Amino acid sequence: MKKITVVLFSLVLFSCGSGDMKVPDPPKDINTVKTAIKGKTFTADKTGFFGVLTVNDKQEVSWIDPAKEPEKYAKEAAEELNGKFSLSFVNDTAVNIVSKEVTTTGTYVVDDAVGEYDKGMAGIKLRLSYVDTTMSFGFGDSSPMTMTYTYFVKGAHDKELLLQMPREINRRPLIVLLKAK
Repeated sequence: MKKITVVLFSLVLFSCGSGDMKVPDPPKDINTVKTAIKGKTFTADKTGFFGVLTVNDKQEVSWIDPAKEPEKYAKEAAEELNGKFSLSFVNDTAVNIVSKEVTTTGTYVVDDAVGEYDKGMAGIKLRLSYVDTTMSFGFGDSSPMTMTYTYFVKGAHDKELLLQMPREINRRPLIVLLKAK
């Protein structure tokens, strides 16, 4: 009876997860991330959400398939990001960001400081700052604002970067797997 219970539990555990565990390992420290990204271009390959299961210290990931996704905002996010969002790390501080077919030049920093807008979450972060021409306060001739966006680095190595985006859909943080070109 014990063997049957163990077999059934194993089947349920591994068949319930529709997600993918194949993501880069969490970075050990800030220098791991800096070394992994320096001089490289990463392009969004998959967009998704973390699942509820954690196996062998790896959290399950549910990738969004835009062709099958019933949720409007999740589908739109995947269509907007997959193959169309990229980060080109020019040197130790400069980055070119391609989003919505527009290339923007900015700066970046990798740190683990818990700031005012980090929701109290610790971890290694990639902070991108750039002039966002779509954002300005005031009326008339107000100039565009410099915005800083924080991406939590959930996985990194020289060929892949797993980022938690500064955006949520239905209170679930959006994640993106970027691959080096």
